[in-house]
Amino acid sequence: MQTSVPDRGRLRQIGDAEADAVVAGIQQRDPEKFKDLLKFVGRWEPGKDTGKLPAEAVEYLFKPYELGWVDRDRVTRAQQSYQTNARAGKIVLGVYSLPVLYIHPEIAPTLMMTGRLVQHVRSRVEETYVFVEKAMEPGTLNAPGSGWQWMRKVRLTHAVLRAVAKQIQGASSSNHVGSVQRAGAWLDQLELAYVLLTFSWVMVDGLSKLGLPMSSAESDDHVYSWAVVGHMIGIVDELLPGSPSVPVGEAKQMFELIRSGLLAPGDPLGETNPAVEDGRVLMGALMVILVDEQRKSTPPPFREWIARYHWLDEALQNLPRILVRQLAGIPTARMLRLGRAPFLHWVVGRIALLLIDLRTWEQASGGPEDERAVEIQTLPRGFF
Repeated sequence: MQTSVPDRGRLRQIGDAEADAVVAGIQQRDPEKFKDLLKFVGRWEPGKDTGKLPAEAVEYLFKPYELGWVDRDRVTRAQQSYQTNARAGKIVLGVYSLPVLYIHPEIAPTLMMTGRLVQHVRSRVEETYVFVEKAMEPGTLNAPGSGWQWMRKVRLTHAVLRAVAKQIQGASSSNHVGSVQRAGAWLDQLELAYVLLTFSWVMVDGLSKLGLPMSSAESDDHVYSWAVVGHMIGIVDELLPGSPSVPVGEAKQMFELIRSGLLAPGDPLGETNPAVEDGRVLMGALMVILVDEQRKSTPPPFREWIARYHWLDEALQNLPRILVRQLAGIPTARMLRLGRAPFLHWVVGRIALLLIDLRTWEQASGGPEDERAVEIQTLPRGFF
């Protein structure tokens, strides 16, 4: 039976009533504290002092979950299985998950509006890695602790972003900010479900395309574990493959249905939607980061050897582009104005991929791990 998105119109009007109520209470009681709420929530991490966070926010961050339908052993099994391909998973996030987010005509403008991926590109991309690492750390979702608090943090961050967007709109009733005319709420249920599926089904698909396929049981467990994450960050079960409402095997169909329903009919390249331009700006910034990380991840002896041959260095700089087109697909790449690499560069890239073990590639130099402590500790975190 084909998956269908239930009551699309209703779901596009819904944010997260529980978290939104907490933020609305802070905004009404103390508008001055609300001005800095995104910064305070973003900088806080489990285990750290709650500092200047309002009491309502602190109470919410430590509020326990009721996870009646969750199979905790299955979640732990999925988390443990993911560790085998965790480094390759970071590649999938960069060249597949993020690009398919950027073609979304409402998610990309939201990111642009908040400045979260243009002003601090590397940090914003690293935030995505951190969130996935926390969600996939074995045992983190099974009981009260830092894992639950991370989920609450993400959920509260979304609520603050919705409130900020409404504030920017001001008195306008058009629900229009910047380059996008929205049909529903900011960060609505369909948007959040689409984002979650880029960590869920897109990860399964991406690893398979990299030649690291999960078994059928592993892929089902992975999608199931992300349904649990989605439930914890406030997404309704009817949009979560793996929840009691949607079979786990319908993740791909759900992703495609949401995606196709949010893109303009008859406009596969986004020519008539000015909001897609925001995604192209984000993709350009992301490519700079991907190329930089690819070069830093090259083992030093090879890096020095490659540097002697400028043509080879230039060819390898197209490796992220090749991977985006391979994993996210040519239609997505075309929409983001990411053309094909020159033929010789493509050949060099394909040879490199045959020689690289993507499961250990990042270990060559420490890659982004070396910069995380310096760069992202002082910046807002939690929105993927």
